[in-house]
Amino acid sequence: MSSPEDLQWIAVVPSVELLPDKPHEVLIGENIFVLIRHGETIGAYQGQCPHQFARLVEGRVADGHINCPRHMAKFRLSDGICGPGWALPPLRRYTVKEDGGMVHICLQAIVDD
Repeated sequence: MSSPEDLQWIAVVPSVELLPDKPHEVLIGENIFVLIRHGETIGAYQGQCPHQFARLVEGRVADGHINCPRHMAKFRLSDGICGPGWALPPLRRYTVKEDGGMVHICLQAIVDD
């Protein structure tokens, strides 16, 4: 496993632009990510629902989940797992850090055992 110093970090947005529970979309190359400030944490996730690729930035955050704007499938912010009623893969999650007033994304997805 790589150490944090070996990972590729990309500064994507000033921290002050992330409003509580409001999805914020960023594009890195051809990849879409959605950032969400929820409580004291910032999460980074794949930016499209795995069902029909709706852009999650258009979804609503409530009760610790982000809801797909197209079919209302919901994904837990803590681990990306899809809620009941849907058999969808979890959202890919990415490590984030705040440094110098900027939010940085590590481009390696978090892999849960």
